[in-house]
Amino acid sequence: MAESNDLYEWKSIKPLFGGLFSQLEVPQIFKVKDKWYCLFCNHPEDWSNVFKKNYNGPDKRGTHYLIADKFEGPWDLAPGPYLTTSSETELYAGRVIVKDNKFFFMAFLHDDQNGNFIGEISNPIEINFDKEGIMSLKI
Repeated sequence: MAESNDLYEWKSIKPLFGGLFSQLEVPQIFKVKDKWYCLFCNHPEDWSNVFKKNYNGPDKRGTHYLIADKFEGPWDLAPGPYLTTSSETELYAGRVIVKDNKFFFMAFLHDDQNGNFIGEISNPIEINFDKEGIMSLKI
């Protein structure tokens, strides 16, 4: 991370999150009620050995998220498998959009369940937030 008051002079600061992945691709940070979220995607080859050892979901690329009580952190990986794990179609590089005070997820439809390339954008999928702020997709 870096910060600047004038966009010319920059200062390196502590990253929001690190250690479990070699990259958090196409991040999106947003706030819902009293929780901050950082949506990201990556591939199994981006996963650290520590993450692989403790992960209880399938080895496939997808979209997941970090969660925090404040922007400055600490940020924690959301529990459970990736947000998009329950989808038969691979949802990659997802984004959260808001319409009429409802939250929706849209993503790149990468591959179908047989590994065939699709190359389209998904329809909006409604997002549920439980009382702890954990997200799930209405798939």
